[in-house]
Amino acid sequence: MRKLKSVGIIDLVNEKSFHSYTKGELILEQGKKTDFILYIETGKAKIVHRNSKGQEFIILNVKEGDYLGIHSLLRNENSFVSVTATETISGYKISEKTLSTLMENNSEVARDIISHLSARIGLIEEKISKMTEKKIKENVIKTLLQNIKKLNQVNSYSIEDIANVVGTRRNYIYAILREFEKMHLLVIKNKKVTIIDELKLVQFVSNIFNI
Repeated sequence: MRKLKSVGIIDLVNEKSFHSYTKGELILEQGKKTDFILYIETGKAKIVHRNSKGQEFIILNVKEGDYLGIHSLLRNENSFVSVTATETISGYKISEKTLSTLMENNSEVARDIISHLSARIGLIEEKISKMTEKKIKENVIKTLLQNIKKLNQVNSYSIEDIANVVGTRRNYIYAILREFEKMHLLVIKNKKVTIIDELKLVQFVSNIFNI
């Protein structure tokens, strides 16, 4: 992602701290929430998504002018990607409190950040979808079936729980589950999922995924 153009956010912030990262150093870790954003002044990094089996996919490469950590911070969610320096990076950290204050006092900055966030989420999710769509669908079904067998009864599971087990974002899991709901395999209500027909789910897995 390119830097936010309308307003030089980094120039508007007085409370910022300089940080540097060596090649190979982890900047953001998947599964953990960040309480800062990082503006990259120099250097490059890679954004990586790791699925539930530990397979890693490079989603984006970032460089000077980019901001990291906006998604996790603003949406108050654990990061669904990791960021690792691919060469020495220098930049500035802006705390959650400082960023919130800036957005409250400057509507143009708020619009820029929201626009940046939306574009970034769309791009990352599109790439994850293209690379892992079939595997994620398979893992969603396996997760539901494995839990049913373990409990020996039909049960309900939250979309967030399923997303955490599978290793991807809630709204992507929701889109997949909506497909299954249209096939009358399960029901989604109040962000909970209840399987209607376990046998059909098993058949779906066998026929579509050959497992």
